[in-house]
Amino acid sequence: MPAQTHAAMAPVPVPVLVHGDDSPTPLPLHPHLHTPSSGSGSGSPGHAPHSIKHLTGEVLATAHLLQQQIRTLECLAHATEEREATLVQQRAKLQELLHLVTQMETAEARATASLRDTLARVRAGRDRGAAAFAA
Repeated sequence: MPAQTHAAMAPVPVPVLVHGDDSPTPLPLHPHLHTPSSGSGSGSPGHAPHSIKHLTGEVLATAHLLQQQIRTLECLAHATEEREATLVQQRAKLQELLHLVTQMETAEARATASLRDTLARVRAGRDRGAAAFAA
């Protein structure tokens, strides 16, 4: 078999021994995974299983890394959900506080107006009393 070039992207069958079968079963292997010895056609019996073992190890290591990344993403998602719930609670508390402050400001404005009205009546009564006393 001629050596594959980078331009050829079709999978190339590679003989692999399958458990329970004496004949090699071709499995597709992407051209960029071929080493010169596995793509050259020499196919020594000891070399193909070694490269498959190596590839299997790499696949398992990649799977392990992907599992770790999935766990990390799940943890981050859970933490984000917890933060979101906390922020929703804090927002509700802040809205309640804002409502209370608004009520306090309204009550203060009413009390101030009432005090000014009372002060004006007291001054008016005092002025009338002083005028009546003087007359």
